[in-house]
Amino acid sequence: MTDPIALPTVPMEITVTPVNSVGLAISNFTFQGQAQANQGERWDIAMTFAPERRADVTAMQVFLLQCRGPLNPFLANDPLARFPQNNTDVVTVQLAGAHAARIRTISTINWTTDDPDGFALRKGDYIQLGSGSASRLHMVLNDVEITDEMTGAADIDIWPATRAAYVDGATVVYRDPKGVFRLKPGETGQWRGNPGDYYDGITFGAMEYIT
Repeated sequence: MTDPIALPTVPMEITVTPVNSVGLAISNFTFQGQAQANQGERWDIAMTFAPERRADVTAMQVFLLQCRGPLNPFLANDPLARFPQNNTDVVTVQLAGAHAARIRTISTINWTTDDPDGFALRKGDYIQLGSGSASRLHMVLNDVEITDEMTGAADIDIWPATRAAYVDGATVVYRDPKGVFRLKPGETGQWRGNPGDYYDGITFGAMEYIT
């Protein structure tokens, strides 16, 4: 895997879709169903960028060419949720203890907060585990209470489950967290020029880059 490419501009619109691999068997006679949750979980995103003049759109054109379809990864996030909803404190948050892959609650330390209700994070905030090509984007599922003021300890319920094992002290990014994505199969991006030296907004779909 090459190093992830930086997305050169912020999209005008974004659609974020959490995808779960769940099998469902339904009886043809009673319509009773049985669901089986598999391990597969990923983020899908669809992005639309504002129309731009030629001098401004070239960075996005080059970005799409560098992606080479679904071959090369890039970093992205939800631009409307780059920072916590209520906590503006800036601290270095770390994992408390080693963590295995495919767990849904992580233990962290070093939190402080200026949230009026004392929470480190609110449900719907995002965090990032890993960095570079191993960057993984997770959503917080419940308001996060700091349980020890001395150590700043807090447990965080997340989706998706952890992708990999993490060592004690690994950094938890909660300000401008990102995940690594690839263009969906068949997506290469396109642009169309109009009179007046403007290009229509570029649109493409992507999926989380999982290896």
